[in-house]
Parts: sequence; C-alpha cells; structure tokens
Amino acid sequence: MLASQVLRSTASISQTATVASKSASKILLRASHKRIGEAWIRTEARRLVPAFLGWSAFMTGVLGWPFAYRKLATSL
Repeated sequence: MLASQVLRSTASISQTATVASKSASKILLRASHKRIGEAWIRTEARRLVPAFLGWSAFMTGVLGWPFAYRKLATSL
C-alpha cells in the first residue's frame, strides 16, 4: 500500500515537472526576441531606494529630534 502511494506521487511529480518544463520552454520561445528580465541594477534600485529613504528619515528623526526641540524651544 505504501509502495503504491509512493509510486503514484512520484508519477504525479514527474508529470507536473514535464508540464512545467514544456510551459517554461514555450515562454522562453515567445520571449526570446526580447530581453527576458529587467536589468539587475534597475531591480535593485527599485528595491533599495525606498528602503534607504525610509532608513534615512528614521535616523534623521532619531538623531535630529533634540536639535529640533532646542530650536523650537528657543524660538518660543
């Protein structure tokens, strides 16, 4: 019984892999005249620029609040 379950699952895995590889090859053939993906530097810039801006705003707030407080306290 266990052997038949293992054989069935192995057969379904290999069938799924075959279907996936066929669809992947179709996608590659369809997109072969163009660049398949975006440039790496552009992807990383899109990912890192917002993170860096958020980090800089946080650090400015954490380190700059005493200076802002002093400036506001002396002007009032």
